[in-house]
Amino acid sequence: NIEISKYVRKPLPSISGIKTAPDAVFCYYMNMSLIYVTGPSGAGKSTITPLLNERGFEAHDADVELCAWYNRETKKKVEYPKLAKDRLVGWQELHTFQMDEGLISVLYDRAKDTTIFILGNCGNELEIADKYFDKVLCLEIDEETMVKRLLTRTTNNYGKDPDQMAIIKKWYKPIMERYRNYGAIMIDGTQSLDEIVDQILKAV
Repeated sequence: NIEISKYVRKPLPSISGIKTAPDAVFCYYMNMSLIYVTGPSGAGKSTITPLLNERGFEAHDADVELCAWYNRETKKKVEYPKLAKDRLVGWQELHTFQMDEGLISVLYDRAKDTTIFILGNCGNELEIADKYFDKVLCLEIDEETMVKRLLTRTTNNYGKDPDQMAIIKKWYKPIMERYRNYGAIMIDGTQSLDEIVDQILKAV
């Protein structure tokens, strides 16, 4: 069981490009560590991030703060074409969404004094995990739930265009199998948001 401990967090230094959570008075007691929470698109990662902040934890939405698109061949960073008409056929096959190891390294050093959560999904996540993450958790949802959430969510339009949905559906089963083979702690992503946050905290 996770015990509740009253404490005041140390002020966190600001880092360019990385937002920090406000100082908190109440927080779960746990070992200091860097925790990665992943899962397929629509699993609820971006929704869970601010809920962890509200409970006093530093948590980062990797898609927004720590990742970028790269050309697979040139390895150069590129802007994602938001309009479907600007994405040539096969664009997503020729590019990859990658986590910035430099930013992760900064958070890894900071996690020696506190517990930090990173929530996201990207191409090099498990390679990064081997070097920096103390635990990897996966929010698990079935493909039908994933598709329904992507088509109806209002906070993120990614997945609504046919080319986006096609690549997401293509990679759903391989990605979920990869997480299981890696040994990620699987968490039911169809529970209520509070239940999911509770399960995440219990898992670490």
